[in-house]
Amino acid sequence: MIYIEMEANSPLAFSSHHFMSNKIDTLGYIPGSAFRGAVADKLGRELGYDDPKFKDIFMNHGIGFGNFYLLKRGQGFPIPKSAKTCKYKEGFHSHGVTDFLFSTVKYKLTQNTSVLTEVCPICKAPFDTFSGFYTRTGERIESTKRLITRTAIDDRTLTAREGFLYSIEAIEEGQEFYGILDADLAEITASEELTYKDVPILKRGEMLWVGVGKTRGLGNIKITRLEKLEDIFLPKLIPGNLENRFNEFQKKLSLLDIGGFSITLFSDAIIIDKFMRYQSNIDKQYLKEEFNLDHVELICAFNSTSEILGWNAAWGLPKEKELAIEKGSTFFFKCDVKQEDLLDTLKQIEIKGIGLRKEEGFGRVYVCDPFHIDYLPQN
Repeated sequence: MIYIEMEANSPLAFSSHHFMSNKIDTLGYIPGSAFRGAVADKLGRELGYDDPKFKDIFMNHGIGFGNFYLLKRGQGFPIPKSAKTCKYKEGFHSHGVTDFLFSTVKYKLTQNTSVLTEVCPICKAPFDTFSGFYTRTGERIESTKRLITRTAIDDRTLTAREGFLYSIEAIEEGQEFYGILDADLAEITASEELTYKDVPILKRGEMLWVGVGKTRGLGNIKITRLEKLEDIFLPKLIPGNLENRFNEFQKKLSLLDIGGFSITLFSDAIIIDKFMRYQSNIDKQYLKEEFNLDHVELICAFNSTSEILGWNAAWGLPKEKELAIEKGSTFFFKCDVKQEDLLDTLKQIEIKGIGLRKEEGFGRVYVCDPFHIDYLPQN
C-alpha cells in the first residue's frame, strides 16, 4: 500500500448532490473516484487508452484508489456513527466524546436500559450525534470552504446571461489531504516516482486536475509526498494488521461474556444483494456469501445511507446514481472467536474491502476500530 499527500493549489469542488438550485454544494474531501479519473486521463494521454498497461491498471483494477481525507495536525479519519457528545459543549476537548458501541451491545443482549448513558457525565445535558473527521490524537477537524459566485456568459453578446447566476461551494486552496493507494506491485523509485509494473504513475511535485470547474480555475492539486504506508501509519492502523486490535477488543467484550467484532466503514460502501437491491447495512448473509464467514449474528448497527453521484469523463455523461452506506457506519457481530480461520477472514475483509467499486475507494473498512475502545463511557 502507498501513502500519498497532496495540496490544493486552487479551490476544489466535488458535487455532493444533483444540481437542483443555483448553489452547488461540495464534499469536504477528495473522492477516490475523482483522483482515479485524473490519473486515468493523464496516463490515457501518455500511454494511449488502448494500451494493455492502461487496461491492466484501470480496467483490470490493478490499482485501488482510496479517498483523500484532510491532513491537519494529523491524518483525518471518519468519526464512527456510534459516537456521541454533549449537546451544548461538544468535542474531544470540551465535555468529551463517548462511543456507544459496547453499551448498545450490552443493552441488546440484556434489554437493560440503565446501561445506556443518556446525559453528559459532566453537565447532565443530553447527548447529541457527533460526525465529521477526527485525528487519532483526539481532535475534530474539517476542511475550510468558501462560496464562489459565477454567471454564465451569453455566446452572442459575450455578456452575463440573464437568470444564470450561481454559486459553487469549494474547498479552500492551501489545504493538504492524504490517501492510500492499494497496489501490490507498486513501487517508489529513488527519484520519488510511483510506478506499477514499471509504468510511471505519479511523481512528487506533479500536478493534476480534479472535480468540478476544471476549465474555470478550480481543481488543481499537487502531489507533495509518496511513501510506503507502513513507514507512516502506526502498526495497528495498517489495514490487515489486526491481531492487537482484535485481542484488545475481546478483552473489553469479556466483561459481557461474549465474543465478536465490529466493522466500521472508512469510506462509503455500495452493497447489493443477489436480486441487485441496494442494502442499507452489512448483515450475516452478506458476510457468508462474500467471505464464507459463518456463525455470526448482527447485534446492532449505527448506519445511514446517501446517494452517490459521479461523472464519466470518457463518455461525457453522469454516472448512474447509487445508494451507499455512509462512511463511519458501524456494525457489531457476535460470534465464537475461537472458530477456525476467523482472524484470517477478518484480515481479508479489511484488506480487500466490501461491496462494489472498491477500486474507486468505496468499501474500505476497519475491523475492531480502536476508537470504540478509546472513547468508552465514563463511569
